[in-house]
Amino acid sequence: MTFRFVSNIDESDFAEAVRDLDPAETLFIRRIENVHYLGDDDERLHRRTWLLAGLGLAQKSVARHFVAVSTNVAEVAKFGIDTANLFEFWDWVGGRYSMNSATGLSTMLAIGPQSFLSMLDGCHQMDEHFRTGPV
Repeated sequence: MTFRFVSNIDESDFAEAVRDLDPAETLFIRRIENVHYLGDDDERLHRRTWLLAGLGLAQKSVARHFVAVSTNVAEVAKFGIDTANLFEFWDWVGGRYSMNSATGLSTMLAIGPQSFLSMLDGCHQMDEHFRTGPV
């Protein structure tokens, strides 16, 4: 698998990230926050336009190429992602713990489920060390 991270709303950043990708083999993992940032509609348009041009499919087919990581089901649906493709996590998860939640989906895909479970085990061991060790 090839992983690309697009965190800039600039259209050229997106174009560069997908220039050599096949839309039929592309999955977008979209983190949807409770607060939208400026350009959200533009971002959605660029990704959908790219997929539609590459796949030649109806707009509803684009949903198969997006999954979401979010605490906000309503915003996921508003974005157009099928909520069956939602990886939810608790809204209080933050800091390093977010990587251990659904927000670590891209990491899990990159390193594989067994390695991800090993990472989680290591995190748990460190938590226990700090919880039970001497101050």
